[in-house]
Amino acid sequence: MEEQFKKEDRILKKLISEAGTQKPSPNFNSKLMEQIEQRASERIQYQPLISIKGWVLLGLVFLLPLLLYFVLPFEITRRQLDLPWKDLGHLLPEFRFSKVFMYGTIFLALFFLQIPLLKKYVEAKY
Repeated sequence: MEEQFKKEDRILKKLISEAGTQKPSPNFNSKLMEQIEQRASERIQYQPLISIKGWVLLGLVFLLPLLLYFVLPFEITRRQLDLPWKDLGHLLPEFRFSKVFMYGTIFLALFFLQIPLLKKYVEAKY
């Protein structure tokens, strides 16, 4: 086994000596520094994730029903809230989860909860 590694080592040394080392052009450093300075001078324009129109729309969506609730005098009786699909419950069979399914779901949720925490720990350590 040792002989095989020595043979491969000799072949690699021979190939490297034949190929030689590459040398950059004479003005490589100056070109590289110009590109770095050019990229550093480019400013990224900040664009918010949610625009002002979006924030206004979100505000209206949340505030308008709240204001209407307090401003408009109306009363909802129980009769108005009876929905037709509310009575379909007796037609469907009773659905129960087994204990094994519940434990499996809980452990899977804990596993997915631990992934970001462990990733953060490993990135901070290494």
